[in-house]
Amino acid sequence: MNEARLDTIEQIREFLAGTADVVFSTTEDQATRHRFVATVLRRHRYFKLCKGHRGVLFAYMQRLTGYTRQHLTKLVGRYRQAQHLHPLTRASRTRSGPANLNSVISGNSGLNVGPQAAWPQGVFDDQEVSTS
Repeated sequence: MNEARLDTIEQIREFLAGTADVVFSTTEDQATRHRFVATVLRRHRYFKLCKGHRGVLFAYMQRLTGYTRQHLTKLVGRYRQAQHLHPLTRASRTRSGPANLNSVISGNSGLNVGPQAAWPQGVFDDQEVSTS
C-alpha cells in the first residue's frame, strides 16, 4: 500500500471524498495490513489528534485495509497499548508450556469448578459445613 503522498488530514479527506464510489480489494496478507495500520497511526500521531481528525484517519484505514470498524478498533487499541502490531498467532492466544502440561497431566484445568467448588467438604457425608 503506497500512500506516502497523503501527508495531511485534508489530503486524506479529499482522497476519501474522491474515492467514495471506488471499492478497494486488498490482496495483501494480514501482516502487511497490520504494518500499514501501525505506519499510519505512527506517522500521523493518531492519539494526539482531535476527535474529528482521528475519525478521518480511521475511515481512511478502514477503506484501504478492508477491516470492519470493530476489527480496526481492536487493532488501534492493541497499538495504543503495545506501540506495535504483530499479528496474533494461534500459539500466542492459547496457554502452553510446562504449566499447561502439568495441568493436563494432573487433570486440573486451573479453574476452581466442579463438585468440590460447588459443595464444600463434608456435605456428602451428612456433616455440617464448617464456616471458618
